[in-house]
Amino acid sequence: LNTGAPQNKVYVGELDKNYPIINTSIKQGDRIVKINDKKVRSSDMLVLELAINSGKKLELTVEHKNDKLEKVIINPV
Repeated sequence: LNTGAPQNKVYVGELDKNYPIINTSIKQGDRIVKINDKKVRSSDMLVLELAINSGKKLELTVEHKNDKLEKVIINPV
């Protein structure tokens, strides 16, 4: 996740090849728009939701660099 001046947008930074997310369509530079239909307002919110739901399947709404929205199921570890 990239951080800096508050902009209320969360972008995917470097992806670790040792985590299952590497096998999804999520790529570096994509924007995380929603998690389980909740609007992602900050990287802190995203990290909290991932921690609270560790081990549970989650639905992320992702905006790719080409502006296409896609829902992706992940299972955080």
